[in-house]
Amino acid sequence: MSIPRWRYVRYTDDGSSLYQCLNCYNDWDARTAPGWDNPYQDVDEPCDGSNTIIQVIDGKEVPRHYIKLDVPVYNKTWTYCPYCGVEWEGPVRLENDNEYMYGPKRAERHRKVYERRSKDGWRYDDDTSLWWVIQERSVWRDDTAQAGNVGTWEDKEYAVVGKMPAAKMKYLLEEYQQRLDAEYNGDPHRFCDYSARLTTKRKKPGGYEVTNYKWPLDNPPECYRVQV
Repeated sequence: MSIPRWRYVRYTDDGSSLYQCLNCYNDWDARTAPGWDNPYQDVDEPCDGSNTIIQVIDGKEVPRHYIKLDVPVYNKTWTYCPYCGVEWEGPVRLENDNEYMYGPKRAERHRKVYERRSKDGWRYDDDTSLWWVIQERSVWRDDTAQAGNVGTWEDKEYAVVGKMPAAKMKYLLEEYQQRLDAEYNGDPHRFCDYSARLTTKRKKPGGYEVTNYKWPLDNPPECYRVQV
């Protein structure tokens, strides 16, 4: 079946994207799309449903009036397919967006990922990584007036996920809990017991950063021992 249209497939790298001809089903990587849609039309004067913006041209403020079109105007960049030579009528749909290209379910997933990344601050250098975080909290003992009250989790130690294996962080967590048990939990005169947990964050946590932790050579963890 001949379909004289093209479609956007996916972003590849460094400003390039993958496109496909729906007539011959060949695809190619390019920085320029075979065409683009213009959903707006300039009008001379404001009219019903139009918007106005102020543009600065040669240092002068010039009002521009435009209206949104019901059907966008398709502007050709490439007229013919570079493989089969068919003359394209445009993209697979004039409304070339996620909902029409991939369906409503994929569009909804795309929206959720975009919102999560924006909320996590992924555009900033300090927030681009996922972080291991060892957290600590207190629980009041039964023989106190505040028995059972639980404190909030506080960040104590952290490391970049890409630089610290999960096995190492689990080992660090066990060491951290042992220190808490020795210093606080074993003392009958203390009011609280302390516990630690391992979690992850996308925001840079507080506390002490673990950057170059070395294993004890005489007693390495089981996961790093050589099986003979």
